[in-house]
Formats: sequence, structure tokens, C-alpha cells
Amino acid sequence: VQGSVPVSALKAALPATLAGLGRVSMQVQDGAVLGLSASQASAEYGSEDGERRISLELTDMGAMAALAQLAAQSQGETETPERMERHWQQGGRAMQEEYEKDGSRAGVQALLKNGVVVRLAGEAMPIADLRALLERMDLAALEGLQRDALRK
Repeated sequence: VQGSVPVSALKAALPATLAGLGRVSMQVQDGAVLGLSASQASAEYGSEDGERRISLELTDMGAMAALAQLAAQSQGETETPERMERHWQQGGRAMQEEYEKDGSRAGVQALLKNGVVVRLAGEAMPIADLRALLERMDLAALEGLQRDALRK
């Protein structure tokens, strides 16, 4: 039975700076819920004036990742006068984005082929900037991360 990607590998993938913003905090979690292994590493990045903020989360749900991949096969979009949300498949990855049309908040997410979820969210940052950040990330390297054997 597989565990999850080691939290140390996820932590190592968090850059010191992102889009010219310095890292202001970092959090890592490793554990099991209902006997299922999971790991997560996240960081917050911010401008010195506090105007712009980006969060980056790397999550592996271990054995639950296969279920997430099945659920993520849907494609579509939802639009209101204030908000947009889209889901699609790209290069074997399940992609999602959502944003406020006034530019106040935006988020992009990729469910990678190995089940690792990469999520970027920003305040006062256009969705196009977050898309570009995700495209510049080495997603192939994250897909190459291997899961540990399940710890008993």
C-alpha cells in the first residue's frame, strides 16, 4: 500500500521567492486521516507594502489521490457577473481556475498525473499572472516525486 510523497520533498519544492515576492511564512504537515497517509507543504509570499499576496500549496492525499483524479475528469465553467470558474483537462492534468472579475482574488490549481495538487492563490493579482506562474513551475519534477510505503 502506498503512503504519500514525503513532506520533506514537498517542502523542498517551495521556492524562497515567487513572482518577485519574498516568502513570509511556511507550513508543513504530514500524517494520516482514517488510516490514509497525506502530506502538505504551503508557503505565503508577500510584497513589502502588503498589497500583493500569493499562497502556494503542494498537497498529496496518498491513496485518496486516485479518487480525486476520477472526480476531476469533469470539464466546464460557471460565470456570474462577479466571478468566473473553469475546469478542464490539459496534458493529462486536471486544471481549475477561479477568479473575481474585479481582480481582488484569483486561484489556479493543477491535479498532476501522480495525484499531487499544486494550488496558487493570490490577492490583488490578475488571473493571467497566476496562470503564467503555474506554467513556469516545474510540474514535471513534481509529478516525478515518489510516494513512501505506508507507515504502520
